Amino acid sequence: MTSSRAITSGRAGVVEVGAIFLVAAPVLLLLMNIWVEAAWFVAYSWASNNISDLGNVNCGLFDGREICSPRHAAFNIGMMAVGFLLGAGVVLAGSVWGRGGRATLARTGILLAAAGYVLVGIFPADVNLGMHLLAALLVMPVGNIAMFISGFMRGDAVMWRVRWVARALGAAAFVASYLHVAGPWLGIGKGGMERIAVFTLPVWLGGLGVCLLSTAWKSGTRWPVGRADRRQR
Repeated sequence: MTSSRAITSGRAGVVEVGAIFLVAAPVLLLLMNIWVEAAWFVAYSWASNNISDLGNVNCGLFDGREICSPRHAAFNIGMMAVGFLLGAGVVLAGSVWGRGGRATLARTGILLAAAGYVLVGIFPADVNLGMHLLAALLVMPVGNIAMFISGFMRGDAVMWRVRWVARALGAAAFVASYLHVAGPWLGIGKGGMERIAVFTLPVWLGGLGVCLLSTAWKSGTRWPVGRADRRQR
């Protein structure tokens, strides 16, 4: 029994660090968007402009939009940092998904989405559009499908407790990914639809991180264990 508790305690510390990374990622993403757009020399709209417009290196017309982002370097570095935080958070807190093929598939999809954030920062749309579109593919449909799959974990996984949230948000964000490209935009514009498709995954992961930390601190068990861990104790 002592050995089992020690192992669980050691794993708990790693999960808590991962949870902190997951919480930090959406905070950085949202604050960075607001700060970078505040420096624009032309009007910026969450409904009309793409998120990646903030990272464009050059000023002028791009895809029919007037773009000039003086803080583009900060945005691109910030996107890489967001990708790192999400990837590291999922790796460190990966045990909350439990075991099995679906857990591995979900974690892999989210890691690919995290890599997509990094690629968005490395390849701004007006520098390498092809790689930027690949990055967007990883962030939106791949990441959102992985979020949806996270709603179908085994009953002994911590993720099972929030399965309906993962299913609902994953489905909504995936539909938004499609509508961002094909329309209609339902009154919120192409940019607004893109924000639903892009922001939902990191916000959901950040919420998961908050729940992990909050439950751990309140319960005194350091993090919320699943049924299998309870049986081991």
